[in-house]
Amino acid sequence: MNSLLETIQEVKEVEKLQPNKLILYKVYEEGSLIYIGIGGKGKRKPSGRIMEHYKATMPSSFKWKILEREWLKGKSRVEAESIWDSLVWNYELGDKDYIESKEQELIKQYQPPYNIEFK
Repeated sequence: MNSLLETIQEVKEVEKLQPNKLILYKVYEEGSLIYIGIGGKGKRKPSGRIMEHYKATMPSSFKWKILEREWLKGKSRVEAESIWDSLVWNYELGDKDYIESKEQELIKQYQPPYNIEFK
C-alpha cells in the first residue's frame, strides 16, 4: 500500500506492460476502506483516472469531500491537505468484467463512506 503519488507512478509503469487492463483502486484511512474506484475505462489510461485525485485544477469529488470534512472540523487548508496526503492507496489489475464486478462486490461488502453507487 502506498501514497497516491507512489500509486500513480506504479500504475504508469504497469499500464505500459499491460495496456488493455483496468485498475481497481482502494483508498484507506486509518485502516478502514473509505473509497473504491476504477481506472482505465474508455479512452483514458488507468493512471489518468487516479491522476484526477492528485493535482487536478479542480479537486476530484472524492478529494473535495475529504477536504470539506476536515474544514468543517475547523482544520486549515494545510491540515486538510495533510489528512488527504495520509490516505493509503492500493490497486489491482484485471480485465473489464472482473474489475467492474469486483468493484460492485467490494462496495456492497464494505460500504465505503465515499462511494454512493452499488450500496
